[in-house]
Amino acid sequence: MINCRVEVTEELLEVLREIMLRRNKGRKMAAVAVTGILTLYFAWLALTVETERTLRSVLFAVFFVITVMLVLSMRGYFIDQRTKRMDRNLTSGYRIYHIDEDGIGFESQVGSGRDSWDAYREWGEFRNYFYLKNVANQFVLIDEDVLSEEEIKELRRIFSERIG
Repeated sequence: MINCRVEVTEELLEVLREIMLRRNKGRKMAAVAVTGILTLYFAWLALTVETERTLRSVLFAVFFVITVMLVLSMRGYFIDQRTKRMDRNLTSGYRIYHIDEDGIGFESQVGSGRDSWDAYREWGEFRNYFYLKNVANQFVLIDEDVLSEEEIKELRRIFSERIG
């Protein structure tokens, strides 16, 4: 069993924000690709169709591009707003994790509990943190700085075997 205590700091919250922004890169790239294709289509329409429709096609293409870019750039803002509305107890204090072959036990100033590995669907490493994402799209962050080299290797093994 690996036990570790993680303090919820501004750095930890910033890492969480970056992980959340980074995670949907595939969707972001798909949105950019669709925007590019539709923009080319509307440009083709503007060049080949009657003059009265040309202006409408160009305006729609510009509106579409601006809308997609605004939505993509606003993701950070929405994450920040959601974090600000969270209960203060969830964005401060400490977390103690007890990790073993059966799952993750956790304690904080708010309460305690235990999750089996079936509750988690993704794990990774970002900066000096392990992150785990559960089926409710919530994250567990574990600071590698509070772990020994052996514990880090053991966590990688457990996460790879249990989460994939």
